[in-house]
Amino acid sequence: MTFAVGDSVKLKSGGPVITVIAVDQPAGSVACSWFNDRTAMRETFPSAALKRVDQRRKTLIGTLKAALLGQKLGMDQANQSPLKLLMSLGEDGSNIAMAAVLIILLLVEDGDKDLQAQMQNAYAMMQVKEAIRNLIDQLDEIQSELDSDNEISEMGSMALQMLMDARSKLLQTASDIEKTLSDTATAIVQNIKQ
Repeated sequence: MTFAVGDSVKLKSGGPVITVIAVDQPAGSVACSWFNDRTAMRETFPSAALKRVDQRRKTLIGTLKAALLGQKLGMDQANQSPLKLLMSLGEDGSNIAMAAVLIILLLVEDGDKDLQAQMQNAYAMMQVKEAIRNLIDQLDEIQSELDSDNEISEMGSMALQMLMDARSKLLQTASDIEKTLSDTATAIVQNIKQ
């Protein structure tokens, strides 16, 4: 079975009605979203594990509406706008129950449209959040590289400092040796003169 974005589906094993937010035909998987205590949830399911529930419900609502309108009203009235139709149903007071059922059906249809719009907004928000998480991960990687570079710079500075200290000690030792040689040469010259 193929699914489209916005379809209401349900797991064949049961569970809540969920909305299709993405379809991967080659992989045979369907990404779905739903709310669990005001928390948007998202999961990918194999398409074989899902069944469509939206079509049957829309067909049932349409059939019920047509039956109500067809039995109680003439076909020319059934094609009127919902507001005009409701006004005509309440004129004589005899069709109030049918008007109430029709209002409920229209509210259910509007609720379904609102729910689909909310699910699309939730999916868009989830995609934005995922993109932000990816950017944060990239920034963390860059920060890690900069920290690593700083550590290398610090280690390089320490090594340079140690080399400078060793050079200074070598120069001091060379200076001490030169002074000792000079003092020895002077002492030998004085001993020879005496």
